[in-house]
Amino acid sequence: MYNKVKLRFTINYIFVFIPSIFNILFASPQSVYCMYQFVNSSNIQLKPDEEACISELKLNKTEIKNINTRDIFPENNSHFNAFINCYWKRMGWQNSKGEINYIGLKIFMQDEVVRDVETDNTAALSLLKQMMVGSIEECERFPPVYDINNDSHGKIVVKVQNCIIKNFHEVMKEYVYLLTNIL
Repeated sequence: MYNKVKLRFTINYIFVFIPSIFNILFASPQSVYCMYQFVNSSNIQLKPDEEACISELKLNKTEIKNINTRDIFPENNSHFNAFINCYWKRMGWQNSKGEINYIGLKIFMQDEVVRDVETDNTAALSLLKQMMVGSIEECERFPPVYDINNDSHGKIVVKVQNCIIKNFHEVMKEYVYLLTNIL
């Protein structure tokens, strides 16, 4: 069984529950509850590109890391918005005009599921990928409200990321309900 628990995304994980959803799909309700107890984990390691953005922008690493462990990110934190903008642009998920590259985001997240979930269960991996891509596509079809001309690029990213996380949580709730009440 997959024992590595990551309940918070660093920006490159984007969706808090990629590795945890595997546990939710194949664990007891008690296991689900225990996973939620790790929500404020300080074990999140920043990726090299994240570290580079913090250094480049001369940001407080502790502040960024603390915000980065939340489910939903604040829209009006200028430091975090600058950080997330830098990181998403480095990853190719946002262009210089502030537009989101949903295709690149979906490709990355499918690869991330395979890297993070240690299982040979191809059906579970396939389901996780579908859930992740579906959450991204929902925000692509019905994007959050933002003003491309007046909102900072970082604020746009935060709104999109929050949208994706909220959609993923909804999908996850449906599966938890099915597992605990129907199956």
